[in-house]
Amino acid sequence: RIFGFSACLIVDVACMLLSIIIFSKPIKVALLFTFENVLAMRSTTFLFGLAQQLGMMFNIARVFAISIYIRCVVIALICALWISHTSLIIHSHFFNMLIIFQALIFFSIE
Repeated sequence: RIFGFSACLIVDVACMLLSIIIFSKPIKVALLFTFENVLAMRSTTFLFGLAQQLGMMFNIARVFAISIYIRCVVIALICALWISHTSLIIHSHFFNMLIIFQALIFFSIE
């Protein structure tokens, strides 16, 4: 379990650093961003198990944070794939990263 968690976490950090490096290509950044967020959620399932992780995610105290988190990941992907204006994609990506970071902090505190 610890090895699976560590592997996902290492790949997650690598994807985050790679998305910063290739920032000028918004579609690739959004795909890496989405993959990074899926890996972040997947890494904790190695520690707790899938059923317990889903139970904790959709707990009544955390359902608001996880719904915001999932919506922002989907919005980032939609903006990158269907909007062709690069500066709008970059701004929406930064905005989504900020909201996701705040949702993750709230999720961790609860």
